[in-house]
Amino acid sequence: MNDNKAKHKHESNSLLYLPVGKGGKGMQQLETLYKTTKIRTAHYLTVSADPHFQLVSIFQNVKEKKSLRSIVKDAKTFAGQLDLNIEHNGVESKTTIKTSNSTSEVNQP
Repeated sequence: MNDNKAKHKHESNSLLYLPVGKGGKGMQQLETLYKTTKIRTAHYLTVSADPHFQLVSIFQNVKEKKSLRSIVKDAKTFAGQLDLNIEHNGVESKTTIKTSNSTSEVNQP
């Protein structure tokens, strides 16, 4: 980051990830961004009414049942790492997200 002049050579790296409201630059860590994107993609595949996405969702479910790598399986793993419990229901087109404090159901893509 010093080479690209994105930060001063004496600036702390932890200040880069601190939220803007607390005086940092508000950068997101790539690992967390990747995990949340995977979870959102799995939700979209599960809930979408588009026939093309429904075919992809069926293919992902078959891969998951065969113990192969799938987006839905990865999303469940990443949700566990983020202390979330996510259940995708393709039949009812909804996703249930449970945390230690609350439960919410999402029906829209």
